[in-house]
Amino acid sequence: MVPAVLGGLALLDWLQSAWLDGLRGLLGGFILAGGLLLMLHPHPRPAPSPLWKAGLWGGIAGLFGGLFSTAGPPIVFHLYREPVGIPAIRATLLPSSRRRHSCASPQPARRAPSAARSWRGSRPACRRC
Repeated sequence: MVPAVLGGLALLDWLQSAWLDGLRGLLGGFILAGGLLLMLHPHPRPAPSPLWKAGLWGGIAGLFGGLFSTAGPPIVFHLYREPVGIPAIRATLLPSSRRRHSCASPQPARRAPSAARSWRGSRPACRRC
């Protein structure tokens, strides 16, 4: 994926002055086509794809990451067509969200002063807890 990101950056440098509207159309068209295909075939494949397809989608994601700073849509399209569960897809797309989350830290939670606690009630500080 990293070489494809570098290739996407090189393409962006080369195409940004001459073909900016085309680049926007390419991104929009890919997202619309991916959404349409997922609507037409909403269920995953019965068997996993070969590894070369994962590499192909990783390369496309890297290219889009270099061009548009959005590597997610190609990866999402590929993963939603694979026979994996939603938790695995979330873990792939957000690998570090659990570490950054304040409630996942090993430190004990601090209690708010009683005046601040009164308007919140007994709800936790975040919705995930």
